[in-house]
Amino acid sequence: MAAENGQTSVRVLDADVAVPAMPEVPGTLVVDRERFAHDCRVAKECASDNKMTPIFTAARISDGVILATDRHRLAHLEIRGTGSLPQTQPPAATLAKALAATSGQTVRLGADGEYLSIHADNLTATLRCVPGEYPKVTRVMAQDGSVQVTTDRAALLEAVKPHAAAGVLVALVMRGRDLAVEILTSTDDEPVATATLTPAAETEATLGDTLFMDSRYLTAALKALVDEQVHLSTPGTLRPVRFESPTDPDRVVIVQPIRRAL
Repeated sequence: MAAENGQTSVRVLDADVAVPAMPEVPGTLVVDRERFAHDCRVAKECASDNKMTPIFTAARISDGVILATDRHRLAHLEIRGTGSLPQTQPPAATLAKALAATSGQTVRLGADGEYLSIHADNLTATLRCVPGEYPKVTRVMAQDGSVQVTTDRAALLEAVKPHAAAGVLVALVMRGRDLAVEILTSTDDEPVATATLTPAAETEATLGDTLFMDSRYLTAALKALVDEQVHLSTPGTLRPVRFESPTDPDRVVIVQPIRRAL
């Protein structure tokens, strides 16, 4: 498209030139479509959208696990399926969009390093993968969770979700046997909203200090899980916080807390 002297001209390419040809890779891994589509949406949320760092826009699929990170949070999602798949790194946003368009109970995945093909009942989509070495992020998974709290996921999500778009601070602090949730602005010490949750009986430790988190990242982590309860664990209030379902340990989201200036 070109514009000159108020006139706009558009050059139309032939179809065989405008549409790049991508080879279909035979499917070698069969997965439940609905579960895999959900996990791809989680990966999209945790991956970066900054095209200046393309490797962080990818979802790395390797050894039966989906990894996605934007350096502030990490999704570690184990794939349940039949068969195997070579390591591949499709763009997380494109992968989620492709799965959203599929239908059927299962999908078949095939990869050859450069391409990932998705075979569904209604379509076959081939994605070009992101080249480069994925960052070594799995060491975060092995951290010791000396601080652990289990509470109602829906109640915590209800307290935080209305403030997600604003990107405000959420303070989590134990007060006796209750978990206090306080919504803070960047300038005021007084919370603009509060909620009190009662942790599950199996909660063994309490937060020694207040845990500050970005409301957007906390909301996304809670939406990624589907269990009634959510389990939080961290070595300390300034270390990465691990979110997982007590009954579905295959899905884990890790979020970096915020150090709030005094």
